[in-house]
Amino acid sequence: GEPVDLSTGDAEFDNPAGGGQWGPERTVRAEVLYELLVRYKGTSRAVVLRGARIRGGLNLEAVSLACPFVLQGCFCDRQINLREAHAPVIRLTGCQLLSLVADQIETRGDLDHSHSTAAIISLRGAHIGGHLVLDGSTLTGASWPVDLAGTTLVPPVHDAPRDDEKQILALVADGLKVAGDLRMEDGFAAHAQVHLRGAHVGEQLVLNGAKLSNEHGEALTADRLTVDQSMFCQDGFETQGEVCLSGA
Repeated sequence: GEPVDLSTGDAEFDNPAGGGQWGPERTVRAEVLYELLVRYKGTSRAVVLRGARIRGGLNLEAVSLACPFVLQGCFCDRQINLREAHAPVIRLTGCQLLSLVADQIETRGDLDHSHSTAAIISLRGAHIGGHLVLDGSTLTGASWPVDLAGTTLVPPVHDAPRDDEKQILALVADGLKVAGDLRMEDGFAAHAQVHLRGAHVGEQLVLNGAKLSNEHGEALTADRLTVDQSMFCQDGFETQGEVCLSGA
């Protein structure tokens, strides 16, 4: 449960945006994380890494994580695949990620991606037992469906969408279920479309100060969204593009 801290203490050098330049002394192979999270036979309170470069795609598809998984200020040079996984808690905070694909994941507690940067996050049909936290995160947008290359159990599909059929999206969370809050505030920015079609938020949906941008269409697509308490779009909330709440 104690963090393995590979940071240097130099804020500029430890910025994960430059993590591609971190050397082998700060590098942890994705296979090692898999062994610790899935196959380790001992008792582990949590796997916590700080200031590390994760080398290779982390394929945790359809597994049960034995303990909480925490990355703080880390750089991941390939995708993280958590499709259909079961986990107690996942916290990927202050990190630089290529993409996070966690469709149909189930967590007992929070999924925290706060103050991190990724091209795209996919959470279709996910069940989050606590809060889903994206505060301060930046999603730059990428092609969807996400190409997971060798980091998936699903064989390649030969009739996959052509490039001209792919969409550029930032957050894909159709059918998402969150028991607690869904928070996208404190500087959250999405530079492509956010999908929340049919999502169900058990407590509050908070978009205070969020910046959503898709100049050529809908910035927020949330048809049939259900929020059991309140939805907040205050304190400088801005969109470039339409907000669709049809049937919400």
